[in-house]
Amino acid sequence: MQQTTGETGTTTETGAGRWSGVADAYAASFATLCHGGVPGLLDAAAAQLGELAGRRLLDVGSGTGAVAAEAVRRGALVTAVDPAPDLLALSAAVFDGPVVLGGLPRLPFADASYDVVVAGFVINQVGDPRAGVRELARVASRVVAATIWPSGPRPSALLLDEVLRRGGAQAAPGERLPAELDFDRSVDGLGGLLVEAGLVDVAARELRFPWRITPAALWTGVAGGVGVVGRTYLAQSTEGRARVRAAYDAVVGERLAEQIREGGSGEELVLDEVAVVAAGRHP
Repeated sequence: MQQTTGETGTTTETGAGRWSGVADAYAASFATLCHGGVPGLLDAAAAQLGELAGRRLLDVGSGTGAVAAEAVRRGALVTAVDPAPDLLALSAAVFDGPVVLGGLPRLPFADASYDVVVAGFVINQVGDPRAGVRELARVASRVVAATIWPSGPRPSALLLDEVLRRGGAQAAPGERLPAELDFDRSVDGLGGLLVEAGLVDVAARELRFPWRITPAALWTGVAGGVGVVGRTYLAQSTEGRARVRAAYDAVVGERLAEQIREGGSGEELVLDEVAVVAAGRHP
């Protein structure tokens, strides 16, 4: 699951119920953005262990099951857990292993149940990020690895913010964490959460990868109500939705034209994204 495009800083997407009715639209659109962080997340975990093959791995916030499926491909013994039934069903459809309903801040597992616990774009979303990372560390016997979206503008966020601006739509409010619970959405910030949770040899870095998505697929997420941009679109009047759709076509058309001028594709958007990954181990 992800901090959805159109949100930065301390704004979060919390609550399993928010995914009810939008999981399929998410899977067709913004989930593919999150998939770009999967290799880096598992590489970070493997770097702490030597390899993932034969290790018991828990995928927290499994979403569409991309992390779980790739971890199985790498030889890990994987359990997937997610608090949203609609998302857990997507995990079960692509991942041939145990799927469990549950989530942070209290996972339904005993202490040190898994060799490695990973959380892809989950810490952005929880109401108490420090408690969330402590819980990841509680159920891990050896390694914790996590990814987040950093603060600051990202290409996909800038593109969709421009769509809303041109369409005259005011973004729907997100849920802002109290200052005492929030953390710096950065390499140092995520790494610091793992250190605070008692992990050592913490390594944190940026992940950079291209997000490739067709305009039609991206619009599926917007029109399907995914994230702030989707909720904002659905909150508009019929005329307002038409304005946002016209703005979307214009902004995306300009982006594709720019890509063609640069010798790239005119069939799909190619957005150079950035995430943060951190991993650490128990002493």
